[in-house]
Amino acid sequence: KLPPESGSPDTPSSAFKQLGKVSSSLFELLTGGSSQLVSLLSDCKGRDKFCALMQYTAGLYVTCQKSSGDFKFKKGDPRTSKVIIMKRIEKSLSEGRKIFRLFKFIDEFTEVVSHAKEKIGKKINLFWEIMFYAGQSCSFMYYLLDNIVWFSSIKVISKYIAHNYKWKEARDFFSFGRCIISILSSFSLVVDLIKVEKAIYKKFDKFNNITITQKHEVYIFLWDLIINRRKMRFHMLEAMANIFRTFMLIFALKLAGSAYIHPIFVAFCGMVQSLLGVFKTMTKRTFLSLNIKDLKHIHPLQQN
Repeated sequence: KLPPESGSPDTPSSAFKQLGKVSSSLFELLTGGSSQLVSLLSDCKGRDKFCALMQYTAGLYVTCQKSSGDFKFKKGDPRTSKVIIMKRIEKSLSEGRKIFRLFKFIDEFTEVVSHAKEKIGKKINLFWEIMFYAGQSCSFMYYLLDNIVWFSSIKVISKYIAHNYKWKEARDFFSFGRCIISILSSFSLVVDLIKVEKAIYKKFDKFNNITITQKHEVYIFLWDLIINRRKMRFHMLEAMANIFRTFMLIFALKLAGSAYIHPIFVAFCGMVQSLLGVFKTMTKRTFLSLNIKDLKHIHPLQQN
């Protein structure tokens, strides 16, 4: 057997170079992921989303175990002990997350007031104004009732609004309304963004057979196209998360069709929608827009 040629992939030097590249890439991946995780956990909203992911993951495990045909609660059984522990984790996280949403309904009211002030003397779109105020009203009532549910859980007030009707059911009703409005808004925005994309493509027609440089006018249209698609994907992601939440609320409120929804599917919806929530929170929602003056000092591809 002949010795490997110098510079071939089999030489030790080449192997060490490849190992160095892999280690460098892995280090960049880990540092980037850790910085995003730190950013996620730096505020109440991010911690709430991360705790929700852990809560619904534990809930999925418990539901899958309980729904299996061979599972039975037995004292001292390791499998039973794991289910009990995961159930405690799920309940503890569910109760703890309510602290992150304490008095959050005030933020919804403040946002409505700020929006109303901005629209004074301006031309408004009636459809979007109705969707905005309906969505904010549902969010306001949801967070208000969620706080009341927390007070009822610590025995400050009764769990019932009236005979056989709980505060939790009223909260879930407004959450359901909020999800439906959010889904309609997301799909309406996607339709509008598709129209914007078609308009951008028409602008490209007069720049056929030319070399595109960073300082060229068409570069602005190209960057606007990237921004537009980024927005479109974000709203589609938001619609998907709300669709999963809607299935969960249909099951919780026992609405029409809830009998056909399996508990494991509900638990899976909870985990997926919380995972999407974490992803949305970790992804920056900054969408840049360029004009011809910006091209002198901004390189768009360096912006996130």
